[in-house]
Amino acid sequence: MAIAVTKMTDTSSSSSPARPMRLAKQGAIESISSFIGVKSRSPSNASSKISESPQSFIRDSKRSLGNSSTESVAKRGRISAVRGRPRGRPPRQPSAPVDTTASLFSLVRDGKASLVQLADDWIENYMNDREVAVMDLLQYFISSCGCKGVVSLDMVQSADFILLVRRMTEDFDEESVDYPLILAGSQWRRFRQNFCDFITTLVRQCQYSIIYDQYMMDSVISLLTHLADSHARAFRHTATLAAMKMVTALAEIAVRLDQSLSSVTQQFENERSRQRKSNQRLEALQQKKQEYTENKDEIVNMIEYLFQSIFVQRYKDVVPDIRCICVTELGVWMLSYPEHFLVDARLKYIGWTLYDKVGEVRMKCLKTLLPLYEEEQFTSNLKMFTPKFKTRLLSMVLDREPENGVLAIKILMKIYRQTDGSFPGLLTIKECDAIYACVYAAHRGLALTAGEFFLLDLASATGRKRKVDVRNVLFKLVDFHIRSNIHTHTAFLVDALFESCDYVRNWSAMTDLLLLESDDENRALDERGESTLIDIMAFSVKQASTGEPPAGRTVSKKYITQREHRQWLEDQERITEHFAMTLPQLLHKFVVNTQDVINLLTIAQYFHMNVYAASVYSNPLESLLKCIEELFAKHTDEEVLANCSKTYECLCSGQLPVHVRSVVTRSKLIDSTVLKFREDMQNFNANFGKVDDEDFASTLASLRRVEALYQCHDLSKWKIWDMAFPLIRNSDDYAQPIDHNLVVLATRTCFWILLWDLLAIENGNLEEEAISSLKHRLAELVTCCRTMILSNLGEVAGTAYLVLCDLLLIFGWTVGQEVAELKTLIYVVKPDLEDELQAFLGKWVFCSDHTDIDRNDPDQIEILRKRRSFLASYSKLIVWSVLSIRCATEVFKHYAEYYNDYGEIIKMTIVKCREKDKIACARSMTDALCSLYQKLCGNVPPEERADNLAPVRELIRRFGTSMGTDLVRCRELVVMIHRCGIIFASQRDGHELPNIHFLEVLSETCNKLLPQDKKLVLLYLNEAFGFAEANDDNRFRPLMMFKEALSLGDEEQQRTTVSVSTLVANDSTMQSSAAKRPRNDDSAATPRSISVSTLTGAGGREINPLLEVDEMLEDEADQSL
Repeated sequence: MAIAVTKMTDTSSSSSPARPMRLAKQGAIESISSFIGVKSRSPSNASSKISESPQSFIRDSKRSLGNSSTESVAKRGRISAVRGRPRGRPPRQPSAPVDTTASLFSLVRDGKASLVQLADDWIENYMNDREVAVMDLLQYFISSCGCKGVVSLDMVQSADFILLVRRMTEDFDEESVDYPLILAGSQWRRFRQNFCDFITTLVRQCQYSIIYDQYMMDSVISLLTHLADSHARAFRHTATLAAMKMVTALAEIAVRLDQSLSSVTQQFENERSRQRKSNQRLEALQQKKQEYTENKDEIVNMIEYLFQSIFVQRYKDVVPDIRCICVTELGVWMLSYPEHFLVDARLKYIGWTLYDKVGEVRMKCLKTLLPLYEEEQFTSNLKMFTPKFKTRLLSMVLDREPENGVLAIKILMKIYRQTDGSFPGLLTIKECDAIYACVYAAHRGLALTAGEFFLLDLASATGRKRKVDVRNVLFKLVDFHIRSNIHTHTAFLVDALFESCDYVRNWSAMTDLLLLESDDENRALDERGESTLIDIMAFSVKQASTGEPPAGRTVSKKYITQREHRQWLEDQERITEHFAMTLPQLLHKFVVNTQDVINLLTIAQYFHMNVYAASVYSNPLESLLKCIEELFAKHTDEEVLANCSKTYECLCSGQLPVHVRSVVTRSKLIDSTVLKFREDMQNFNANFGKVDDEDFASTLASLRRVEALYQCHDLSKWKIWDMAFPLIRNSDDYAQPIDHNLVVLATRTCFWILLWDLLAIENGNLEEEAISSLKHRLAELVTCCRTMILSNLGEVAGTAYLVLCDLLLIFGWTVGQEVAELKTLIYVVKPDLEDELQAFLGKWVFCSDHTDIDRNDPDQIEILRKRRSFLASYSKLIVWSVLSIRCATEVFKHYAEYYNDYGEIIKMTIVKCREKDKIACARSMTDALCSLYQKLCGNVPPEERADNLAPVRELIRRFGTSMGTDLVRCRELVVMIHRCGIIFASQRDGHELPNIHFLEVLSETCNKLLPQDKKLVLLYLNEAFGFAEANDDNRFRPLMMFKEALSLGDEEQQRTTVSVSTLVANDSTMQSSAAKRPRNDDSAATPRSISVSTLTGAGGREINPLLEVDEMLEDEADQSL
């Protein structure tokens, strides 16, 4: 039904204010009271009559009061100025007295008084003098905007709200960007909530009389309409919030009126059906029905006017907070008053706002839609909206804000559940597949929600039977993972489905399907499907045993509850009980497939060995140990051997009797493996490395098994070092070059030997002989690794480099922190070794073919992974102070060029170096800029150097981005970069300045300088280029440009001036308390500019005020005295 809306007039005559919500029938109130004709309201009389509405009683009481009082009702339908509380409102609760001299704004802001009491007191004041009460209410809205203007009684009487808003705008503090609704702090957060609650409370308390008097609501709505149309953000924001909350309260009143009208209508129909002679009760019901109808029409008119004049204008406001308010309240209205708001004419505003550029606004839209789709009674109202905006909802699954994607999938889940009802065939298979792919997302919330959506499809695949066919579900799960073609991300799939899908934890069904032989009656998986299911099963076991998310998908929860820990132990017991019987069979069946064996061995690493203590599991344990022994003997794959070694470690770690059998089996395996390796090495050395292919393969396999065992088990008593290290040290003594695979394995084996020796010393073997032997072996292995990293064989050089970096890190300055005797093992890195490591990076990491890497080629991706590991190892040496920060120059200068390949690694290195030493980090960054500048411009004529600065500019921009937005926190770093850069730019070559164009590079980060630091840098610049101040030569154009970038206006200087004590406090606590500094801390954000007079030293010496703050304070103290 269309509702007519009367436009509110902007101005009115002084005698009569505007009335936008007049009733259609002017004499409705008088006719209701005169028709009922109630003279007294005694309890006996009231009980005998039909219950009358609060409105009719108040109007009848108002007429009788007017006859006995000297005051009369000035206008029809308005309450006379007589003290008293209308009986229609609930009785006031006793509470603490309110300070009547305080303003409404201060009382609501402080939150010390009950909002209901405040509303009742205001109503009482309104009944005494409505103009003064309305003036107080309007002042409340103006003060809530942060405006210091005062609303006078003349303004209220004139009802010229355009002029009122104009005067308030003139009194507004335009220099301040803050106002109560956006201020930080607990007080202002409470005020925001109290502000909204007071509006809704006041409207509810006035719902029986005052809102219909066409004065209070007219005044408030007129003011809010003009404030919401203001250019001042504070006015628009506050007025929009107030208006939207007012509509929320009015919608509740309209719903109650609907219910009352429905009840009266039913009574009227029942009374009329009785066909009694007396029609007095029928006529009374007819009048009440008419009254409720007119009251509802007036409330709807108010709602419609506020919606059209404020919501329609402000839902597309430039301020995201205002748009959020509009969309959020619209969702509240749709839920509370769906008959009026849950229509296509209102839903379109939510649909349009789904395209908003701000993620928070889009989130509010999705949060508005979600409860609507959860209610089945509303689905019919969404039949036109859903198909129209389905495409947008599907695209929001991949929204830049993952939380929006979560909400979008939840809405699409509600739609999918009703594909057989309200939305038949709305989501196609292709559209559903796009949602299913989100189970591989890095954001865990998005992945879990997508997993729930995928579970709906799994359930529907069973034909909606009561008994779900688990086998068919597993078939569908495996088929989906294969079709996704993301086989390396099985852990992501399992993690997404683990909590919501029991099928991924149904290990008995998985093993039954894997052990099933294909025949005419049973359909088994093919080879690829079996490998996929084993992969899923292995990661499911890991998830159940540890609860750890896959790498790359983190969770916000950082602690483990006792209940979770107990659940993991129970799951480990269930896993052990089940796989103790089936794992040997699976290993025997899939012994040929390397990846399957690796995944199956991983399951055994999570066994709870206490289960094997039962006699029933005695034979299964023997079978498992025998299978592992056979696998170790048959396979030569390094990963299989490493997993066998890890499995032995898990089965042998414990003091229970059941572990003895595992220990005995492991000892026999180690003895046989070492004996075979010794025999092969004796044969290899006897022939000086000149052996046939069969003997070489045997030697290589033996060394590979020894290296795998050494990763998890101590083999020191077998003296492996004397057999493995000669392959590295004496490679030239053999008749032919040793195969690089043998050298790589020998290097890793010697690395494990050193680690086990170090562990033995840390555990108490502090004999001088043991420490001396370890130190000697360390020096020998480091020397050999330094030689090997110069090799042209990438695998040999790469292994030697990684081993060398790990040794330098392990035997660095931290080795003697707990045991003083180990300090003699500290290996000090010398400059020649630093140069060798940097040369390796230049050859294998920062190489010229980095742009040729195809990220779709697995081999190319593996090459990139190795390069990233090389760079990460070098960066760890810098972060852990094994190498000085100066060594980071070689890494920093490639930050921009290799940003896509190593950007996050280099950025983290910069951050850690800055946390350690800002000055040293700044010097390294400047050295990187200078090195790149000389490389690009060193052999270029001075007049052409400006054209080659683009890479250097890009590098310094990347440096600036890594510093963040907190200028105070990084000010010391930025000042030092400019100072060192100025020194470099001012270097002379005779009468020439070959590096002066470097000033153009420095100008890229002038925006990172605080105003007072710009003055300091300008002082450095004048000292370095003082001879060129009055020179207009074109050669000094970069100098002039840099000076312009550093220049400060007087207004900006005054605005950023604070006390020296603040500067000192910020400098001294800059690093330690940066994480605790509030965002709106003005003292921390704008330190004082330093006087130039305090920076001039005797003899023209250079002074860094950030390092000599105490000296400056003494100078200023002397001047003040």
